[in-house]
Amino acid sequence: MKNSTMNKAMSILSIVLVVVGWFCWMSYNASKDQLMESKMKKAISNAVNAMQYNVERTKMNQSSNSLPYYFARIDKNEDQVEKEALYQLNTDSSVLSFKFVHFSINWLSSYNIHVTATYPGALGIRRKLDLNFTQKVIAFKNKTGPDKFSS
Repeated sequence: MKNSTMNKAMSILSIVLVVVGWFCWMSYNASKDQLMESKMKKAISNAVNAMQYNVERTKMNQSSNSLPYYFARIDKNEDQVEKEALYQLNTDSSVLSFKFVHFSINWLSSYNIHVTATYPGALGIRRKLDLNFTQKVIAFKNKTGPDKFSS
């Protein structure tokens, strides 16, 4: 009888430990995902902002009543943005090593950025993050130079 009670107690304890372990695992991965996503978005945003001053610009006319403006063709230079973002991520000691599996920038009225990245999660198991966000286009006054219209 004592042996049977001990076996039941051990079974219940094992189940509780598995549930607690699973909860800890999921919490760790969720917090890491949030950290990596925020770091990745910040690095890409910084790279896009910096690159807008250094790449080819295209003239745009919104309407006949407004002044024309120039916008940076980041979409034609996404490999440079990707390299700059990875450089920023890899120099941040709080970030695990990232690998961008997919990186694309499309332009409409703002830059639409789509990134899929992998990084090592708990126990070295690779985690995958999908990030989609928009970045504001800087309206420059000239084809070159830092002068821009206020937003």
